[in-house]
Amino acid sequence: MEEIFKNETKCSKSEYKRFMKAHEKGYGLKEDIGTIIIFLFLVFLFFFTLSRKVLYLSLLMIGIGVAFVYFSVIKINKEVKKDFKSKKVINEYVNTYCFYKWFFTMSSEEGNTRFLYWDIKKVLENNTHYYVYITHRRAFIISKKGFVKGNPDEFRKFLRRRTFFKYKKMLNN
Repeated sequence: MEEIFKNETKCSKSEYKRFMKAHEKGYGLKEDIGTIIIFLFLVFLFFFTLSRKVLYLSLLMIGIGVAFVYFSVIKINKEVKKDFKSKKVINEYVNTYCFYKWFFTMSSEEGNTRFLYWDIKKVLENNTHYYVYITHRRAFIISKKGFVKGNPDEFRKFLRRRTFFKYKKMLNN
């Protein structure tokens, strides 16, 4: 299989901070609104069951609310702090991305992985990077300066053809 694009991006704290900023811009408001709506719904259910004097359901709603806050806020913050202390960020590993016709690979000191383009959930692009999401929270950081084969403009066209409506260009970032 012929390699079409190759990119080498150093994973550093500054790169990771840029990613977090772009993630907030690309996903932040949607996540915040969704979290608030679900939390308000749980509060409503709590008071509704309490007014009906169904104590065990009220306690269940409190439990679900606490679990929801933990998984949607506290656990995510712990994961971000853990990522900042990870080997790949501290040691500034270089991630090598190779793009082929039907799939792409990512290689680093931690190992190699292969993904099909339809596995991509979303792509965010700003002035300096591409962020290729393979889950809602996990993305590959691809620097526009890191192209060893190909260039950012050709890569944008290539990636847009493979991700269709999942591609979003962010301005002024």
